[in-house]
Amino acid sequence: MVANDAGVEQFTIHDLATRLKVSEKTLKKWEREKKIPEARRSPFAWRLYTIQEIDEIEKLVKDNGFFVKHKREKQEVSRDL
Repeated sequence: MVANDAGVEQFTIHDLATRLKVSEKTLKKWEREKKIPEARRSPFAWRLYTIQEIDEIEKLVKDNGFFVKHKREKQEVSRDL
């Protein structure tokens, strides 16, 4: 979390990813696909969100059934012959 010049709390993409239990990469993908609003940027190009924006994004994710595809781990199958 960071505060802007007006003292308003702003949260990073890491904070949002932690709250939604998804990766930062997933959030960036959703942003590119226009599934979530584009984040404001800090002078250092960090994505920043207010708590209200985080609440809105969380609602969008839940209401629209966004999900994350997990890569399946390859499992070796052993056979007893």
